[in-house]
Amino acid sequence: MKRDGKKYYLLNEKYTSIMYLMSITIPLNMSKQLPGYVLDGRITDPNSAISELQIPGINGRDLSRYTFFTQDGVEYMNHNGSILVNEDAVKPSKLR
Repeated sequence: MKRDGKKYYLLNEKYTSIMYLMSITIPLNMSKQLPGYVLDGRITDPNSAISELQIPGINGRDLSRYTFFTQDGVEYMNHNGSILVNEDAVKPSKLR
């Protein structure tokens, strides 16, 4: 519930990557119609959710697991090898 509505920002893509240019955030929203689900994943424990859809052919290739971990007091999400950081850790830059 603490993650509901939070955004996660992509960290481990090169700035010229098409993934970085397309979408650098993933907003997490709990499903109101399907309790116990976030995005397309069923919540399996406090730090993971897994997509259990079975779609034939390549249509199901991007379905995956969401895993959350904390390092040095900062929460991260691993999604298909992409590492994203919780919006709470993103601070505005101080311009001079």
